[in-house]
Amino acid sequence: MGFGLVKWGPLLETGLTVASLPFGSLLGLFLLGTFDRGANARGALAGMIAGLATVLCVFQFTSVAYTWYFMIGSLVTFLVGWLASRIAQP
Repeated sequence: MGFGLVKWGPLLETGLTVASLPFGSLLGLFLLGTFDRGANARGALAGMIAGLATVLCVFQFTSVAYTWYFMIGSLVTFLVGWLASRIAQP
């Protein structure tokens, strides 16, 4: 009975926003490891840091909806990780 009195809208949106901040970078890291055989640990770490930093800047300084954080974080993580793996080959 008490659950019917709770407004789930803002709470659900806040929870999804907080979850989407690191999960976009995690998805990009997974895609990097899955699709790029030349990826290495240094590139993956650089991509993860760049993806998290980008998503946090987008969250702080723009009005982009939280649903786009996954795509932004995963694309930046994948691209920076791919590039950094090519530059820092052992």
